[in-house]
Amino acid sequence: MHYRSFAKVAILPYIGGTLAHILRLFYQFPLGEAPHWIHWAIVLIGGYAWSGFVLYSGIVQFKGIWDKILYCLVIFHLGGSVVLHGYSLTTHSNQWMTVFSLQYSYFAVLYFIVLGIYCYQLSRRAQFQHN
Repeated sequence: MHYRSFAKVAILPYIGGTLAHILRLFYQFPLGEAPHWIHWAIVLIGGYAWSGFVLYSGIVQFKGIWDKILYCLVIFHLGGSVVLHGYSLTTHSNQWMTVFSLQYSYFAVLYFIVLGIYCYQLSRRAQFQHN
């Protein structure tokens, strides 16, 4: 059941992204050297989760404006990530990733944690109604 799992699945790329950016901060490896399998994982897992956020946005019972804002940020971030990582798969290049400096990873860790916690909380809600 896609509508019951998309928010749970969305937690995975946020956990992985948080860990990747923390490791990047410690070991200072360049993003342009990211392994190929990461792109597949983001496209498949992130694409599944993103499609759920888009398809079921009409049945989520939001708890105020911040809930809607975070929901939209997840849609934007996951969708953008799927497109960019898909681009890496089609071009066999990580060149676009080189625009993100090492300092970007400090910010990325923060927003990956926030969006991951949001996906976790969303997945715990029993307020999804599927028509």
